[in-house]
Amino acid sequence: MFARDDNRIADPMAAADRLSDAELDTLAAALASDRMPNAMPIDAAQGALYALASGPGEFPAAPALASLVLGDDAGHADAPDAEPSRATLDALVERFAAQCRREVREAEDSLPLLLFDGDDGKPDYETWCFGYLDGIEASDSPWFEGDDAESVYDLTQPIEALAADARADPSLFDGIEDLAAYRREAARNLVDTLIDIRDYWFDLRTSRVPARRDAPKVGRNDPCPCGSGRKFKQCHGRAA
Repeated sequence: MFARDDNRIADPMAAADRLSDAELDTLAAALASDRMPNAMPIDAAQGALYALASGPGEFPAAPALASLVLGDDAGHADAPDAEPSRATLDALVERFAAQCRREVREAEDSLPLLLFDGDDGKPDYETWCFGYLDGIEASDSPWFEGDDAESVYDLTQPIEALAADARADPSLFDGIEDLAAYRREAARNLVDTLIDIRDYWFDLRTSRVPARRDAPKVGRNDPCPCGSGRKFKQCHGRAA
């Protein structure tokens, strides 16, 4: 149904809680059903959750996640023949959100993007990136304010360009002579862009936490000081 570029999962417990293919298909079908007209498509939902896991704000709690992804569409629960139930959907969304958060935090050079093929047989980046922009808007901390605004605009411009057909704003691309070529390049480098955005906010959050250090700062790719043998970003750095 959609392409999966599965990333390695280092934590066995996290792997055990990943949605199975059947569960992911069940969630995708429910989000696309006529009973839930306000729900996000599964690819857009992943985009939104990746943004929320990457940015400056706190990752939302379960009720807010359900409202974002399901569109607060209570009508689905009222249908006597609805499968799955709203309670089941809420649980699937919560697990899917936790899975997306782990994927973003643990990614090194790949991410398991969920992309449908469009009518032209090529991956539909527009819907996914539209969802990512919705996730930015849903953040409880603004992305484009203060001294960070220009840097964040530069980082997110490829995502804006890939969503351009769905959310066109020509003023965003005044400096780009060939938007079609730029979009092709943005699609090829999307995963790198997403990781760069995550790293930007991670570094900014950690640098703004006032703390007295008796030892040198540990880099994200350095061995974790706890002695686990894993990189800092895959161990104690995941909670930062």
